[in-house]
Amino acid sequence: MNGTLRYSSGNDIVDQISKINITGNVTPIIWYQTVCNSNGKPNWVAVNVLSDIVYWYRPAEVRDEVTGQLIGFRKKFKAEYLQRSYRQLGKNINISKRQAMAAVECLVELGVVRKHIRNEMTQSGQQLYNVMYLELVADKLNELTYPELNQNGVVQKNVVPYDEKCTTLVQEKEQGRAKKSTTNTKNTTEITTVDYINPILSDIDGVEIEEISLDKIKEQLDYKALCNDYPYDIDKIDGIVDLIEDILFFDNAEMITVNKQKIPAYKVKRKYRELNMYDVQYVIDGISQSGKKVINMRAFLLTSLYNAPTTKGLYMANWVSSDRARLAELQTGTVAYNGISIDDLENEILANNS
Repeated sequence: MNGTLRYSSGNDIVDQISKINITGNVTPIIWYQTVCNSNGKPNWVAVNVLSDIVYWYRPAEVRDEVTGQLIGFRKKFKAEYLQRSYRQLGKNINISKRQAMAAVECLVELGVVRKHIRNEMTQSGQQLYNVMYLELVADKLNELTYPELNQNGVVQKNVVPYDEKCTTLVQEKEQGRAKKSTTNTKNTTEITTVDYINPILSDIDGVEIEEISLDKIKEQLDYKALCNDYPYDIDKIDGIVDLIEDILFFDNAEMITVNKQKIPAYKVKRKYRELNMYDVQYVIDGISQSGKKVINMRAFLLTSLYNAPTTKGLYMANWVSSDRARLAELQTGTVAYNGISIDDLENEILANNS
């Protein structure tokens, strides 16, 4: 062995796998029996999202630098609860935002997760709205991981499975919009807005609309062309794409505040589905030309995009009208450049070149 000690399991494949350091989420197989939809089938996406949330709530060991002895534990996140957006959850396990939303609603209905929705101010003074925190309920997690089994070793169904078709809504009068009925979305003095997410999307007549995806939105806006035309405003373009996606996920029964007015969600969504590259260009140009600091960028963009198809037409008509007047002045030579008429400027250029 050339002086080296070699350990072997007696199986080449097992030995090869032993050299791969596999880390990450842990998924107890029993979750596929306890995290289920109303038809009794496992909610695979919810299981994976729960596994990801549990990973962040599992403590990290703290060891002494000299002795290596375990001296304690620490949490992996900064705040009281784990802060996550639906987009982050989706990106982590390669699912769509809509799937992440439905998975979280499933976990909330099962009682293993509580949502906290807050408005916060960053250190730089930027206002953030509808920031979602996920609280893991340890007792319920223990119940799902170590459930009661019957004589045949089958899980006792002592919890109501998540009904993915449940669309029951209760009115939240002070907010002027509908809130999904659940006892696990906590409202405190820190929470000034409610979560408007409903996993079932339906059109005005109740027919489920097509799957919403970032790719379709980017195709609708000609995203690549926008990024080429506005290389220094890609962050604004991405913000607009995110906002459009959020609006399209509103339930039609809800109300959306546009320019301080409550408008039915289906009307706002209808306009947002018609937005194109030129509407986004108009909004970006408007931000650049305003010269004023926008305090609430989300509200500004929401209103600007809603009005863009109308105001853009008026803007372009005015621009074409002024451009024609400018062209007429140039053709007649009456317009001046730095105090010199076009005719005099042309004669001066010819004289300098002669």
